[in-house]
Amino acid sequence: MAPTVNWSGSRQLLRQLRDTMRSSGSAESRLQTIVEVIASEMKASVCSCYITRAGEVLELVATQGLNRSAIHQTRLRIGEGLVGIVAAREQTEAFEDAPSHPQFAYRPETGEDPFHSLLGIPILRSERLLGVLVIQSLEARRFEEDERESLETIAMLLAELIASSEFLSDLEKRGIDYQTVGTPRLVGQGLVKGFARGFVAYHDQEILIRRFVAENETEEQDRLSAAMKALQLSLENLSKMGAVAGDQQSREIMNAYKTIAADRGWLRKIREAIKTGLTAEAALHRTITDYRARFNQITDPYLKERVADINDIATRLMKHLVEQSEGGVIRDKDLGNRTILAAKTLGPAELLDYNPENLSAILLEEGSANAHAVILAKSMNIPVIARIKNLFNTINDGDEVLVNAHENSVIVRPRNAVADLFEESVQAFHRRRSEDGAQSALPSITKDEKEVGLFVNAGLMMDVAHLEETGAAGIGLFRTELAFMARQGFPTVEEQTEFYTSVMNSAGQKAVNFRTLDVGGDKVLPYWSNGHEENPAMGWRAIRVGLDRPAMLRQQLRGLIRAGDGKALRVMFPMISEASEFFRAKEIFDLELAHEKASRDVEPNSVSVGIMLEVPGLIWQLDQLAPHLDFISVGTNDLLQFAFAADRNNPQLSNRFDTLSPAALALLKSVAECGNRHGVTTTVCGEIAGSPLEAMALIGCGFNNFSMSWSSVSAVKAMVRSLDSQAIAEYVEYTLTRSYQSLRQPLLAFAKDHAVRL
Repeated sequence: MAPTVNWSGSRQLLRQLRDTMRSSGSAESRLQTIVEVIASEMKASVCSCYITRAGEVLELVATQGLNRSAIHQTRLRIGEGLVGIVAAREQTEAFEDAPSHPQFAYRPETGEDPFHSLLGIPILRSERLLGVLVIQSLEARRFEEDERESLETIAMLLAELIASSEFLSDLEKRGIDYQTVGTPRLVGQGLVKGFARGFVAYHDQEILIRRFVAENETEEQDRLSAAMKALQLSLENLSKMGAVAGDQQSREIMNAYKTIAADRGWLRKIREAIKTGLTAEAALHRTITDYRARFNQITDPYLKERVADINDIATRLMKHLVEQSEGGVIRDKDLGNRTILAAKTLGPAELLDYNPENLSAILLEEGSANAHAVILAKSMNIPVIARIKNLFNTINDGDEVLVNAHENSVIVRPRNAVADLFEESVQAFHRRRSEDGAQSALPSITKDEKEVGLFVNAGLMMDVAHLEETGAAGIGLFRTELAFMARQGFPTVEEQTEFYTSVMNSAGQKAVNFRTLDVGGDKVLPYWSNGHEENPAMGWRAIRVGLDRPAMLRQQLRGLIRAGDGKALRVMFPMISEASEFFRAKEIFDLELAHEKASRDVEPNSVSVGIMLEVPGLIWQLDQLAPHLDFISVGTNDLLQFAFAADRNNPQLSNRFDTLSPAALALLKSVAECGNRHGVTTTVCGEIAGSPLEAMALIGCGFNNFSMSWSSVSAVKAMVRSLDSQAIAEYVEYTLTRSYQSLRQPLLAFAKDHAVRL
């Protein structure tokens, strides 16, 4: 008979499961009773429970309907078979005729031959996979939505039983086998540079829900309302903290965050879940699990980062609910000095809950430079390494680790000799930085008196603050889209004007090159979507969006022109792929300039308009376009990935080509020569500009201006002041005629022979 359940039956089933979980006996015997109850109440042929072992194996631990002898004997790797698919995707999957599926994995010891349909539900807790709940029936059939929802709620209860039981020892919870662990080294992406040595604390304010089944629906609805008021008040208090109140970007992040918290859509879903018989805590848990599953299917990088915000809000709301009730327990961790916080994701308010003086670094399994918590960490000067694979499978809560965000690495449980070498390296780095920093007031000029302009890349107000300390000549690239991405709606002309004005005022007399909105690809606004693209990096993005949506471009240009009233205004258009695109964009700019002068008497003292050169095809039109440009900024990140057809974000391709290969340098050299022929200032703005070795090679190619992260300025300036520009130009010219696969080693030898400081 097909499994079936209605909401009334669901309440009864929840009460039965609650009583079973509270009963005496071993956790394994209680779990066996639970699968028997589920199979009986849902009239299912089979109900089984698998749990994860060592983070990669699913083991059958309880079943009603399969052979009992298969318990603890049947194992599947995550991703193997249909149960493994459910585990790998971490989402509910239904199969009408399981044996006919190409990935069906037959296990003869289970006796599952006669069963056809299969419904698998992942058992998740705090976004960690603990196991899979499986329902099977004799006939091929479809499963209804209410059946899925009922079983997802049951899986939530099972997660609490499994997490708090003897099924998983402390080691198994983290998937660690100490027999095979030496001194592991993890690699991620350093989003906020720095070093740290300390002890890991899991970001897991463990909230144990004791009450799942409600006795009084009205009381639960009232508890939710009270918790929401407390949540809003706590967010207001966080917004007034010094780390937020003193920084405009941080304030905008918290305002956006409070908007998410007040969203009525997810509150409505929680209230609907309470109506099914759940407590407010269990209803919140059920709703947020569904949200996570939905967001995990989204590929958009900005929207995926909002999962951290939603998790943060849900955790805070859960704390307020549990504090009202005797049915829950909150386990806060006391963090001492030198704490390295480890988390899958992290929301901005979660970060602000910690004392920044106790945090030495943050390690994330996910995360990106656009994550709100990462932006806040940068403002607090806390090193961050993100996208660390197997973070929780390798690092224990309490482990000592060495963090080097400059080299994107984490050394786990270091031996004394390794730790001593790390400390020596850190001290040497800081000595070098101190020496380089002493040169900040010195001119950026080569030994043969050639001036080299060093600028910083920026996108937030906190970046502008580093102009003075670095001695940089100005902002070579201001990424205007970052301010747009931190908001919940498109900013008005007035709001944009205020922001751009504050940037220019903070920069003083130093130049600021504003790049117009570069969205699309891996940068998406939360309030605007251009739909799915197979190849977004080369799709509808940057100036293509601006020209197709001229009202959006005009509003931004209007804000920039007003902010530039009485000042030197410099604007560049991104991803120009053919000359006609620049002329169309320049025409819109000129119209807005004339309009603002006529209607508001607004006029900059000087106007410079240029382009970001990121598309290789434009190089063949550059001689015709250059006379119409005031400057060229070379975006080497995109230019080289397009030239080599190699996604720079794909780790499998990271070593496929060298930025110091003859092909790459010849390409860039031709751009520098074109700019010099036409007397157009040409600046390198990509990541390679901040590497002393690469910058040395580019000076040899004819470039005189570089824009980089503020933290790279002192090291590049030290290289410039120790370099003879004529000598490197002759050497690059010579080596490009040789049969080198890469010029990296020859250039390193040149630097050593000529005492160039790298």
